[in-house]
Amino acid sequence: MNQNPAENPLQLVRAMEPWQLYLVGIGGIIGSGWLFGSMYAAQMAGPSSILAWVMGAIAIFLIGMVYAELSASMPEAGGVVRFPHYSHGSLASFVVAWANYLTYAATAAIEASAATNYASYYIHSLAGPSGLTPLGTIVGIVLLALFYIINGFGISFYGWVNSVLTIAKLVTPMLAIAVFLLVDFHSGNFSSSQAGGWFPSGVKGPFTALASAGVIFAFLGFRQVVDLAGEVKNPGRSLPRVLFAVLATVSVLYILLQVAFLGAVPPRLLSHGWAGLLLKSPLATLAHIGGLQWLAIIILIDAVISPSGAGLAFAASGPRVAYAMQKNGYFPEWMGRISVRFHVPSLALVASFIIGVFFLLPIHSWQTLADIIASLTLFTYTIAPVSAVVLRAEFPNMRRPYQVGALQVVAPIAFVVGSLIMYFNGWPLTGQVMIPVGVGLLLYVYYASQGAFSVKRDIGSALWLVSWVVFELVISFMGSFGGKHWIHAPWDVLLIVVGSLIAYFWGIASRNSVTKPLDLETPEPILSQVT
Repeated sequence: MNQNPAENPLQLVRAMEPWQLYLVGIGGIIGSGWLFGSMYAAQMAGPSSILAWVMGAIAIFLIGMVYAELSASMPEAGGVVRFPHYSHGSLASFVVAWANYLTYAATAAIEASAATNYASYYIHSLAGPSGLTPLGTIVGIVLLALFYIINGFGISFYGWVNSVLTIAKLVTPMLAIAVFLLVDFHSGNFSSSQAGGWFPSGVKGPFTALASAGVIFAFLGFRQVVDLAGEVKNPGRSLPRVLFAVLATVSVLYILLQVAFLGAVPPRLLSHGWAGLLLKSPLATLAHIGGLQWLAIIILIDAVISPSGAGLAFAASGPRVAYAMQKNGYFPEWMGRISVRFHVPSLALVASFIIGVFFLLPIHSWQTLADIIASLTLFTYTIAPVSAVVLRAEFPNMRRPYQVGALQVVAPIAFVVGSLIMYFNGWPLTGQVMIPVGVGLLLYVYYASQGAFSVKRDIGSALWLVSWVVFELVISFMGSFGGKHWIHAPWDVLLIVVGSLIAYFWGIASRNSVTKPLDLETPEPILSQVT
């Protein structure tokens, strides 16, 4: 049932059409990732980088299936931080929610940085070899502020602005793919012995590219569909369809774009192999080298539009997550206040912008920050399969418009796949990623000391999560992906699989130590659907 804002002006309203939500998902995914991901993947894996995108699509589909069931059953704003709250209580949920919120703020900032960097092609004083100049940083902050200002005018206005931007930026990669494939394609690049053949970095190459070339980062915008579930019309029916349509669209687009990029590279640039390929503006440079000046201009224009559209989408989701965290009791009451006129969490918008500025200031490497965000996001996603199985067991009669077939098989596979991708990022990045998680634990301890949570009640349901994180860190330090190589491949990978399965089933069993999830807080969307 769609909400009437006149009935309660201090709430979010279901004003977004499903087609707008589809474009929100597309807009959140197609950001700076399509501009850089193909080159970084090619550097790490050569032609086999295509497999990295295929594996990335499969991994995201598995996780997306779980979220489709959860969000259709419980269509709430910021659902990604609400589901673990219901299934595992405050400690597990707080850590996941905190990490999730940081990724939203950081991603909006990185997209503002990427747009400003590409704008430096026209205004050279915006960026230098080491990143944004002081002027570029100011411009990036202004652009970041614009993302939040647009969102401040309500979900309908944001939906229309995002739709225009998304349609415009969807055309450019499709055009680039068509032109590179039909006009400037060097098929010999895929088998060139000079460049190392299909697997220039060995079998490990595609797995490294999957985690460390921005591949997973490029897919992560699908969560906007989940986070805006509380504001879309007819969510039970539209959410799963929109989510799968978004993932199918971008999966095909990214795979074709990687094929086109590999074929568009002039063979002379591969004299030092794929690892030696370095282009400042990868796709635009290839178009320029191929004599396609008109395409280079279009790509450079879109290189400002695409990250801006993605930044706009993440600026929409971040405040919804903050709103959901306040409903969980994790943030002060003012973070959940809704604007009477525009029906948005206005103070959460301001807070998210301020946090985003702190991420924008030190950005120098798109790839490094993208890797950190992707791993941190995967950490927050991996709890979803566990939550889905727990909530099915706890509430078997809840109305579920969409159900994952063979969830008992899909859920552990999704959890293991997410764990492996985190591991493939390699040490020391895996350790760096867990710093924000540790900060979340410290914040939880502080809030608990103030009497905000029942640690005694919830610690038992979170031990599996903490243990799993420590296990990933230890194996990463000792393993063959950037670690000490004390454990060689494939034994380190096998250990991650076995350890993740143990953590998964431990997480399922941990629901018994928590008060019934909905006894903690029973939201309207769920209360009305439990029979």
